[in-house]
Amino acid sequence: MATQSYDQFREDVAGRANVEDTAELLDFYRDLESQHAGALWTVANKIEPWEPESASVPVVWRYERLRPHVLRALDLVTPEQAGRRVVYLGNPGRRDVTAAVGWLYSGIQVMGPGECASSHRHSASALRFIMEGSGAFTNVDGHKMTLGRNDFVLTPNGTWHEHGVAEGRDDLHLAGRARHPADERAGGQLLRGAPRSTAGDRPSHR
Repeated sequence: MATQSYDQFREDVAGRANVEDTAELLDFYRDLESQHAGALWTVANKIEPWEPESASVPVVWRYERLRPHVLRALDLVTPEQAGRRVVYLGNPGRRDVTAAVGWLYSGIQVMGPGECASSHRHSASALRFIMEGSGAFTNVDGHKMTLGRNDFVLTPNGTWHEHGVAEGRDDLHLAGRARHPADERAGGQLLRGAPRSTAGDRPSHR
């Protein structure tokens, strides 16, 4: 059985941790682990890199390719089932947090005429950019605003808000939330919802 290494992050640079494993140190590290503790110098270079290192990788999402899948979701799941009917944009380097890049969550949400998502609020601020459709609206802390193509709305964190489409055409919009590492360290980004309201019966899109 291979012996676990604790010096894989060492760097031969002044001011950086550079401690080579020894038998005595390995025993020391294991004793610490049994107490759910550890030696900072074994991980310091990893958690505090010499310069910024991004795990995100370059990705191109093409709207014309994703749009048919987003519209198909109208017939596959209801807002009641999905909570939010969104096709998210996932960066291969950020699969662990389902982010588009860095700490930014983003996806394309679709809502049909007569649909209204339940009021909710979350610990992150949110953005909404209308890509196509008509008749959409947003309520933020009781203030209603109507939205059309190319409109852009920022929702402050912690404010109650809801989205809907009173009438018109299917609404497709880019939704996003700026996540913060502190949210993850505190147990994840929080979302709180209120009972769902409905602006009307959901029509068939087949």
